[in-house]
Amino acid sequence: MNKIKVIVDSCSSFINEDKNKYDIDILPLYLIMDKKEYDPLNMNISIDEYYNDIENHDVGSSCCNAFTFLELFNSYLDKNIDVIFISLSSGLTSSYGNAINAVEQLSDDKKHRVAVIDSLTGGAGIHFATFEALRLIKEGKSVLEIKEGIDKNKLNVVSLFTIGSLNHLYKGGRLSKAGVVIGNIIKMKPIVTTNELGQLKVFEIHLGKRKAIKAMAELANKDANKNYPLRISYTNNEDEAMFLKDKLLELDNNINIELSRIDYTLGAHCGPLTIAIFYIKK
Repeated sequence: MNKIKVIVDSCSSFINEDKNKYDIDILPLYLIMDKKEYDPLNMNISIDEYYNDIENHDVGSSCCNAFTFLELFNSYLDKNIDVIFISLSSGLTSSYGNAINAVEQLSDDKKHRVAVIDSLTGGAGIHFATFEALRLIKEGKSVLEIKEGIDKNKLNVVSLFTIGSLNHLYKGGRLSKAGVVIGNIIKMKPIVTTNELGQLKVFEIHLGKRKAIKAMAELANKDANKNYPLRISYTNNEDEAMFLKDKLLELDNNINIELSRIDYTLGAHCGPLTIAIFYIKK
């Protein structure tokens, strides 16, 4: 059986050091800042500098096209290494569709050696599928067996986050301009989640950030399968991440909690002062 390489995109909140640590590859989803393209894995400013200054820049992202995926997949297949690519939710990017398109362009003897998995989530939520894939590889499962196993359970990953500014939801078409004005006046803070298609939707609305974070802790404590870690991700607000962690531990001091930073590209869409939690639902 061929060796299998797991590939994720950079919106998974894995960092360069994780490539060797977990034996994975990370495909950059490029950051667009002030009309210039940047590789999020090789930025010349720290993540803290980026988030502290992001409001002064016009930021966005670009997805990978089918040709990029075709080159990437062939670079492994030609070395007799099969591929599993775990994508940022198809509800948030066209990269997933482009990866599928690339597989269709492979020769018939290669197509079955590549599995493209739609995570239906983003950020550290992608870690669950990644570590499950790595576990199944150790068990000797094939690419298709791994895809079937992950696809069967991926809807159990819950993503919850709240943001610093409602303007970012407005830019993404998730909130009307009037809603932004009124919400900012009354200090409205939504908890955002993903639906069954991996698209963003407002789940709850709270008056104030701390109330929203407490509600996230209560939801996670009630719904999470605690055989898996709960993953907290944040931008430039470590204090709020620790507040969420403390609230979770107050509810259950045996919870396994892992913290990570939201990557540059995903951060271009959620903005600064964003905090998220990802978990496996019971």
